[in-house]
Amino acid sequence: MARLHDLAHAVEETRKTPPPHTPTPAPPAGPQPYRRVDWPALRKALLIPAAICIPLAVLYIVFVVHPQSQRRRPPAGDLPQLSAFAVAEDYARNEIDADRFYRGRWFRVSAIVLSIRQDATRSPYLEVGGPLTAWFVPAARQGLAALRPRQHIRFVGRCAGVSDRSVHFYDCQLVPPPAPRANDVRATPSPPPQTTPKPPPVYPFESAL
Repeated sequence: MARLHDLAHAVEETRKTPPPHTPTPAPPAGPQPYRRVDWPALRKALLIPAAICIPLAVLYIVFVVHPQSQRRRPPAGDLPQLSAFAVAEDYARNEIDADRFYRGRWFRVSAIVLSIRQDATRSPYLEVGGPLTAWFVPAARQGLAALRPRQHIRFVGRCAGVSDRSVHFYDCQLVPPPAPRANDVRATPSPPPQTTPKPPPVYPFESAL
C-alpha cells in the first residue's frame, strides 16, 4: 500500500510540473520556396461577392444614373423646336412610332394656353392645345401665375408619352420671349404723326356782327 501511495503521489506531482519549454526553431535563412496559389479556392471566395455586387451595380445604373441623365436639361438653344399640335398629331397617327422619336427627349415647344391648373400636391401644370399637358417645376409657379388662356407661350420640357389621351411633358420651364434688337424697326415703332389743329372757319355774317 505504501508503494501504491508513493506511485500515485509521484504521478500527481508529474501532472503539476509544467512541461519543459521547447524553443521555436528559427526560419531558415535565404529565399523561401515558391508557394502555389490555390486558384479554385480563390475563385470560390470571390464568386459570392461578385454575384452580389454586379447585379446591384446594374440596378443602380439602370434606375438611378440613367434617369438622372435623362432629367438633366440640355441648353435651350440646342433643343429641337416644335409645336404642341404637331406632337399631338404624331401621337394620334401612330403612338408607337411617336414614342420612338419623342419619349425621354427634351424639346422646346410652342403652344397656346387652354387652362392653368395645379394638382392635389400643388404641382403646377398647363393644359395647352393639342391636347398636351405640361408639368412645370415648382420654381415656375410665379411665371405661370401671369399667364392667361389663349396666350401663346414657349416652354422647355421632357416628353413622357401619352397618358389619359393627352401627351405629357415633365420638368417644364417657361422660355422668356426674345428681347427686341436695337436695330429692329419693329421693336421701335415710329411716333404717331403730329397734326396741327385747324382754326375754326370765319363766316362773313359773323364779321358784320
